[in-house]
Amino acid sequence: DAPSNLQVLFVKRADIDEDRWSGSVSFPGGRRDIDDADDFETVRREAYEELGIPLNTPDFILLGKLPDYKIMSRQTTNEGIVQSRFVFLHVGTMAPTVKFASHEIEAIQWYPLDSLNAKNVETRRVMHGLTQFFRASTADQRLLVSELFGGTFAYFPSLRIFNKWNVWGLPLRTISELLEMDNRRAVDWPMFRVSNPVFQLLFVDAYHGYKEWKDNMPRKNTKHQLALLLDTLIVSFIVLTILDAIRTIGFFIGVATGLSPDARSQNKLKEYWDNNTPKPH
Repeated sequence: DAPSNLQVLFVKRADIDEDRWSGSVSFPGGRRDIDDADDFETVRREAYEELGIPLNTPDFILLGKLPDYKIMSRQTTNEGIVQSRFVFLHVGTMAPTVKFASHEIEAIQWYPLDSLNAKNVETRRVMHGLTQFFRASTADQRLLVSELFGGTFAYFPSLRIFNKWNVWGLPLRTISELLEMDNRRAVDWPMFRVSNPVFQLLFVDAYHGYKEWKDNMPRKNTKHQLALLLDTLIVSFIVLTILDAIRTIGFFIGVATGLSPDARSQNKLKEYWDNNTPKPH
């Protein structure tokens, strides 16, 4: 394949308290206004307001639209939020002039499309505590989440561009879908990993297998995807059985040696009665 001179435009959003994507690296765009006729009008309006780019001129052509993506976030409880993604190509003779709105955009960066590939993916640079991804509404729920996952971290794959910006999450997924259209290897698999190996095997790997099967079933070998899902479930069942057996064996060993909580309690109770019960004369 011949090298491509195509470049992708990224934006770094300004730090705004009320903006859920504050400071993130993403693509141009924004929320649909009530006056917008459709999503296509929204993306053209946002591109002009944020960057001064007139997508409705002959210098830009619409290549197509990626599938809508339902947004799931720990930062919002709104249902039905969907991101519509349009791909435009600049065909003008002069490079487009970008004048970004500083109150919305902190900086912009063009990046070579050829450099957005799986070889440049880093798997441990972007890290967040796993407890951030649970919506605990009560004090008991928050305590339970903290006890179970307080020391567990989630690692997300990311692309480091110009050694200063991390592209991850939905923007990375969008890049991956673009590359797949050109039969290139996807760059967002696995979607994330966790520091707890048991949680990784039982839940994360099973989720990845299900997601891979669900997303690609119409396009790939269905039998292969079903086999992948079945294998994941079987492995998870085997591991759960082994863990339960280890717990049971450990309990009986503890009872036999006096190290289990029940045995310790009985020993303390026996010692108390021995020390406080009058001895017969």
